[in-house]
Amino acid sequence: MSTTQRFNGILDPDMMFDQRVVIVGVGAVGNNLARIIAGMNPGSLVLVDPDVVDEENVGPQMYHPRSIDEPKVAACADSLVMDNAVPLPNRAPSPAVNKYLDMATCVFLCVDSMEARGEIMDYLTREGQQPANCKVIDTRMGAETYQVWDATTSEWTENWFTDAESLLEVCNARSTPWCATMCASHAAFYWSQLLRDEEMPTHIIHDLRTNEVVPVG
Repeated sequence: MSTTQRFNGILDPDMMFDQRVVIVGVGAVGNNLARIIAGMNPGSLVLVDPDVVDEENVGPQMYHPRSIDEPKVAACADSLVMDNAVPLPNRAPSPAVNKYLDMATCVFLCVDSMEARGEIMDYLTREGQQPANCKVIDTRMGAETYQVWDATTSEWTENWFTDAESLLEVCNARSTPWCATMCASHAAFYWSQLLRDEEMPTHIIHDLRTNEVVPVG
């Protein structure tokens, strides 16, 4: 059975088979994104997240109540159309995860901390490996606004900030599911455009309240 027949001619199946994808963080954005990427049938998919499913994750992060107290990566992997996703209940970077980061052709950052993003990028761009050897796509989501970034660009580095410096947007369980789904879809589409060598902005901001999409860079 093919999961890609409806978009043959848009993405080359042989090219997709060569893709080794790592999703770091399978919360609201990452869990949705994993389902989309699995449907694109990459050669491998690795899910990284040390957390377990809590009650507050049911609904906004698209987890089922039966998954409460289960590792998020296991619950996420069980919902995918591909059977060979690798669930790693670990932090990134860490010894269990680093070998997959080293082999990745694309890493999606779906974490909720700027510090965590910085640690992962420090590993991917460590001495002797600058710039990163893979595509890195950063997703950021508030209640009704999301951003998708090419994290390998100087603009991403210049706009990185610490958690203490960030401005918190109101975000709650009643208002994030649609924003998370749209952010995940846009991140997957952004990756597909990079795979097709299309000219892309360094990042995209979408404010759902005004329906304004702003490409930047």
